[in-house]
Amino acid sequence: MSKEYRVLLDDDYVCVVDKPPKMLVVPSPEKKTCLTSILSKDMGQPVYPCHRLDYETSGIVLFAKSKDGQHKIMEQFKNRKVFKRYIAIVHGPVKRTFDMKEPVKAIGKEEKDALTKFRAEEITKLYSVVNAIPITGRSNQIRIHCVQSGHPIIGDRKYSVVKDYPIQFSRTCLHAAHIEFYHPFSGEHVDVRCPMAQDMEQLLVELRKKVI
Repeated sequence: MSKEYRVLLDDDYVCVVDKPPKMLVVPSPEKKTCLTSILSKDMGQPVYPCHRLDYETSGIVLFAKSKDGQHKIMEQFKNRKVFKRYIAIVHGPVKRTFDMKEPVKAIGKEEKDALTKFRAEEITKLYSVVNAIPITGRSNQIRIHCVQSGHPIIGDRKYSVVKDYPIQFSRTCLHAAHIEFYHPFSGEHVDVRCPMAQDMEQLLVELRKKVI
């Protein structure tokens, strides 16, 4: 197996992988090498992504090992039967819990209604660590809702201007930490969790020194 990613769950029908930051899930016109191609090669068979993460976002990606399995899981996403939780490190102190119901407009996309639920794990004057649960599945939803809340994700250069904030980082501090879905063939409830990426953990170590 490639050491660029970590397999969290693997059976005859699905696999769940911890994607490193700064890796594409599917190929782009500019870059053909991606997590899907690497994983397919390592497993010796085609795998089919059931959803995507942004290039900079780390964490859980769910793959099926057949087109039929992919279709069944994507139907769960469409019908909002898949639970996803992300961890984000954002600028400034947030409320302990809050919801964002504002429409979002990703770059190059139409504006769509969206809902994200936020729960803070750690709050300081400098930064906050939040759990973000997207109820809808819009492109860049969490990133846009964080900006709309007044607390952009640290390192997000797409929807905020990093020089306007005191904390700098090499990527968007967003990690897909938890997914729950139903196995496409057995129907079993599947719960997979993934620890925060090492670079985000290290950033928190440095930030905590500054707020002591």
